Amino acid sequence: MKKLVALLAGAMLFVGMTTAAQALTVKYSTDLGVSYQEASSNTGFLSISIPGLNSDLMTITSSTVKLPNLAALNTTNIWTNFTSGGSLWIQVSDEPYNISMPNGMGATAKTGLTYQLGTNVDLETFYGSGLFDMSHLISDMDVPSFATSFETKLLPTITDPFSLTEFLMINMGPGSSLTTASLQLTPVPEPGTMMLLGAGFLGLAIYGKRRKNA
Repeated sequence: MKKLVALLAGAMLFVGMTTAAQALTVKYSTDLGVSYQEASSNTGFLSISIPGLNSDLMTITSSTVKLPNLAALNTTNIWTNFTSGGSLWIQVSDEPYNISMPNGMGATAKTGLTYQLGTNVDLETFYGSGLFDMSHLISDMDVPSFATSFETKLLPTITDPFSLTEFLMINMGPGSSLTTASLQLTPVPEPGTMMLLGAGFLGLAIYGKRRKNA
């Protein structure tokens, strides 16, 4: 019986790992010669390089993860090298996740942002029901040059399917800059569910103690 349980657990883990890839889409534009464009991938990973005016160059790399207990726009790196500085707008989104979110479950959202060499960057993160759905704000972070910030927030009940979106607004100075953003959602029981679970464990402990003393 134990071997069967182990085999089933291994099979579930294998299925979870093999379905981790998500469709990923990036929208980007700048005020320095790169008009609104869009790129997408079905592998869960996307890397694009965009030449601008003169010797300007921008590279966007992003990945997304879907596991039974985790949904994440795992890492979005934006590297730029602009001769005169400027503004950059980037949106990163995925196809809706479905991570078997039980009823009565909320989620813990963790957002991280690092910005090196420039003026400042504003990162807004959202969850919704479809691609680039920004109807529910998770966090709004404003980070100056050479700064790192992390934010954790408990979200209300979320139901499958749902999508995640990052919206970055970067004001760059001349030269090279690097921005790294991340967003992760982990399902957690609501307080009422946790109380019921705790009561259940307490009942089992009392029953075990009485049985031992009998």
